[in-house]
Amino acid sequence: MRWGDMDAFQHVNNTVYFRFMEQVRIEWFERIGAAVSASEDIVPNLVGAECRFLRAITYPAAVRVTIRLGHWNEKVVQTFHEIWDGATLSAIGDCRILWMSIAAQRSVPIPMAIRTQLERLRDSQGE
Repeated sequence: MRWGDMDAFQHVNNTVYFRFMEQVRIEWFERIGAAVSASEDIVPNLVGAECRFLRAITYPAAVRVTIRLGHWNEKVVQTFHEIWDGATLSAIGDCRILWMSIAAQRSVPIPMAIRTQLERLRDSQGE
């Protein structure tokens, strides 16, 4: 975390937790082959995000954020996140991502290549 991530109460501002989860999602999208470039038409789009704050994080801290595949269907993928400050679980997150066409400005089915990756992830998680 950065010094500027803290708020007036001397702990990480709540909005920063969402940035932590966003960065991990972007890296995850890249690993599974999902387009994250504005030059692509079919892209993942965050349509819902929740965060439950369990413990305050203060500077200095080395934060670790995890991501796990949740439920998914034809168009929407759910991810779960944990935000750790050392050995302390500081927050848990739940996000929903909708695949959409930028050109058409509407939702579309998750591309088959991504669905294949999601199936592999689901199988490796034992679900």
